[in-house]
Parts: sequence; C-alpha cells; structure tokens
Amino acid sequence: MYLTIRRYDGVDVAAIRGTAESRNADEGLAPLISEIPGFHAYYLADVGNGSMVAVSVYLGEAEANVSTDLALKWVRENLASVIPNPPETIAGDVIVHRAG
Repeated sequence: MYLTIRRYDGVDVAAIRGTAESRNADEGLAPLISEIPGFHAYYLADVGNGSMVAVSVYLGEAEANVSTDLALKWVRENLASVIPNPPETIAGDVIVHRAG
C-alpha cells in the first residue's frame, strides 16, 4: 500500500465543513478519487489553526500519484477561495497497517 498526506494551511475550515455537510455523498473530491483503481481510503481532517490534512491510501504509488494530481487540480478549480495555498505533500510506502 501507498499513503499520501497533503497538508493545507490558510484554510477557511468553516466553509469546508459547511460545504461537506451540505453536499450529497456522491459530490466533491472524495467520490472522484475513490473511483481510481487501487483506492483504499480517504480522510480529511481539521488539524486546527486553519489547517487541514488529507490522507489517501492506494494499493500502489502510481494510483496515489493519479489521486494527488486529481486532488490538486480539483481543489484549485473548485475551492481556491477557501483553500488558497498549495499543500505540502508527503508520501511513501506503508510499512505497517492495521485496521479495526
């Protein structure tokens, strides 16, 4: 498995929360990236102080890279007013994994 973490700073978190709560489950970025082959999981978390972290997990690096490219483009085209800065991105192979 391969994990990508994107940290967004300077985010209008209230606007993101409002958008997420008001849209249908089949709208937004999450449904798009979940259609990429090898998709395993996606999480978006408010980590405080106007920052959010998106975590994507895929079976391999190639699929994760497609997801990152799609996410960067989608955020730029749809959320630039509330996520004005490009993310810091880190990624790598998952060494240990356990799910409940």
